[in-house]
Amino acid sequence: MIEILIEHVPSTLLHLLTGAVVMYIFYGTTDLTITRRLRVMAFGVMVLVPDIPKLFGNYIFHTLLTLPFIAAAFAPVVRRMLGGEFLKAWIAAFFTLALGSMLIDFLGNGTQFLFPVTSKNFSYHLIDQEWWVIVPLAAVLGTLAVRGRKNGTLRQA
Repeated sequence: MIEILIEHVPSTLLHLLTGAVVMYIFYGTTDLTITRRLRVMAFGVMVLVPDIPKLFGNYIFHTLLTLPFIAAAFAPVVRRMLGGEFLKAWIAAFFTLALGSMLIDFLGNGTQFLFPVTSKNFSYHLIDQEWWVIVPLAAVLGTLAVRGRKNGTLRQA
């Protein structure tokens, strides 16, 4: 089990960073404090939820058919912690899951988009070395996290 987790560190990191970027697109602004921007980015962790049952051989959460329901489960939490209407929270959660979980897998090792209707694995192998994507994403997120308001005042660029 430990070997599996270590082997999947780059892939997991790519999922998390992509989820953080998508959440920032929906809820991040430069006038937020660093703490608030990091809170927005932390919601990217939801991209790991579809992979939990997959570790045990069950793909039921890792499909486009259940993604709207997983997003609906996250939406009240996102709305409470980050604000906005339920629809905005649901859309943010849906796109975070779709892009950060399903799209990354589709571009990497493939995914079963329509499980349990079909077990066909769909893939467009574009990401061969995750680190070529991880490093720029981490740099962008780091820049977004530290720019803008700091300690209640707007920083001058």
